[in-house]
Amino acid sequence: MKMKVFAVLMTAVITIGIGTVAYASNVLPGSFKEMLPFMKEMHPQMNDTELEQMYNNCHSMMNGSYDA
Repeated sequence: MKMKVFAVLMTAVITIGIGTVAYASNVLPGSFKEMLPFMKEMHPQMNDTELEQMYNNCHSMMNGSYDA
């Protein structure tokens, strides 16, 4: 009985996790041009070149290709 409850709960957790990833991949901006309006709102003092440099630095760090 306990194993069945555990299996149902784990199935629900995995299903919700997969659904969240699928939703986020379709909703979140994926490129610099899509992110630019949000970045300008958060960093109004920076120009487009500085914002693009910051975007590239952050995304290279997330991809593991950052050379420190």
